[in-house]
Amino acid sequence: MQIEIDNVKGFQDFLSPESLKRDAIRKVVERYFKLYGFQPIETPLIEFDELMKSDVLQEEDEAVSDRFRLKDRGGRNLGLRYEFTFQLSRIFKQNPNIRLPFKRYQIGDQ
Repeated sequence: MQIEIDNVKGFQDFLSPESLKRDAIRKVVERYFKLYGFQPIETPLIEFDELMKSDVLQEEDEAVSDRFRLKDRGGRNLGLRYEFTFQLSRIFKQNPNIRLPFKRYQIGDQ
């Protein structure tokens, strides 16, 4: 059996010098977010799949339907995060004492 040596669809490697440029840009962006009072948050790369499904739309967007799905050992349906909106909704539900406006930023790696 021969293993295919390629990146998974939607993912790529960043080697130097491009990775150094990306890091420098990230630092500038973070500096300005902090300057204007935004707080960093980090959320898991994997979430419950049900959280990522739209209750409003009858049909899933292509980005949503193309997301990576998996099951954990407990048989729960999980998915790889494709954006941050639904996670922000979860954070508000889990932390009802967050004061608004909630100025936050999150920088995903890919």
